[in-house]
Amino acid sequence: MGKPWQAQPWGHGFAEDRTAPRDAVQHALQDVIADGTHDEILQRYGVGDGALHTTAVHGGA
Repeated sequence: MGKPWQAQPWGHGFAEDRTAPRDAVQHALQDVIADGTHDEILQRYGVGDGALHTTAVHGGA
């Protein structure tokens, strides 16, 4: 398959009034980043260059 051309962050969309699920997903992502699971999964599929090191709400806005 080859190497990715360019790593870039992706997001998850939530309605603005749905803060509970948004926050739950953000905290879950923070947990898997912190414990190394995120890197492990990305390395398994050869896309480790796209690893996140932080999460953000409205990070791209």
